[in-house]
Amino acid sequence: MDWQTFSAQWGFNYAFWVATAVAIISIFITFWIRSRSRLAFDCRSSTIVGQNKTAFSKMIKISFDGKEIPRGTVSTFTIWNDGNKTIRRVDIARKKPLMFKVAEGQQILQASIYSAANEAMDVSVDVCSDSAADVLFEFIEPKQGFICDVFHTGTASDITFEGMLIEAGEPRRREMPAKKDRLDNIFGGVAVCLFFPSLGYMYFLTLDWSTVGPVFFVILGSLGFLYLFMLAVTVSNLISHFNSSQLRLGSPD
Repeated sequence: MDWQTFSAQWGFNYAFWVATAVAIISIFITFWIRSRSRLAFDCRSSTIVGQNKTAFSKMIKISFDGKEIPRGTVSTFTIWNDGNKTIRRVDIARKKPLMFKVAEGQQILQASIYSAANEAMDVSVDVCSDSAADVLFEFIEPKQGFICDVFHTGTASDITFEGMLIEAGEPRRREMPAKKDRLDNIFGGVAVCLFFPSLGYMYFLTLDWSTVGPVFFVILGSLGFLYLFMLAVTVSNLISHFNSSQLRLGSPD
């Protein structure tokens, strides 16, 4: 069965495949550029000094501001607007404000803003109780954020960043990947997207279309959708790379 016969019997033609491809790409683009709010954060913790399992641990005494503490841990939070809409102070839910919290039995000793992308953001952190510190800001533009240091008595797993934003929901933890790793993924995706069409083109040049059946065209269509998906993922990684390279967190005063 040749392509003309298949098209006549099954009602498919080149316009159908082109329209399908355009529709899939359009859906992906619409999904990607849609208006959305999202607050992301990353956290790195380091215990400066504290109790451990060594034989002389009981001989060590740690104090902060004259008060004995079991350990001292600094958790550095990088918080940024990962969406494409400005997040404002009024978007913070009153019943569930943004705050750092430590596990029961632990204590937040001190918290401070290390840097912010824009002074007008008016970012502040206030230790409101032994186990919590409120986080406030006037606004955060897309791809802007700030860095905050929290000194507490817990371990890395004892501290969380919680709260609720209108429309955006809860802050999402997202590790900031190394640019080299992201570029490796992008280059790999581009190579695959260029290799398969070239290979397919050479194969189709030697193919006897009069010998293929409907199953072949079904498989061909499935491979075509898979290729479009891979192309969409590659474009998404490329856009994410440029977005992450534009992320502004400011510098310490």
